[in-house]
Amino acid sequence: MSQCKSCGAKIIWIKTAKNGKNMPLNAKPVDLDRIHDDASLFNEGGEFAKPGWADRDDNWHVPHWSTCPDADKFRKENS
Repeated sequence: MSQCKSCGAKIIWIKTAKNGKNMPLNAKPVDLDRIHDDASLFNEGGEFAKPGWADRDDNWHVPHWSTCPDADKFRKENS
């Protein structure tokens, strides 16, 4: 387990199943009954889901950039 270098939150790193890209996730899995319907979720295998169709037998995490107060510092420029 790692910590965000900016806010200090506990994070885990995964490789996305679709593109094989590294992505930081909040370490604590979300409660599917308490997460907003349009949230993006990933499991530790890198698979993507939305709350309404996420397998309830799996642990789902939100990308850390969606909750980090300093996320803009780490975004890559699109130029």
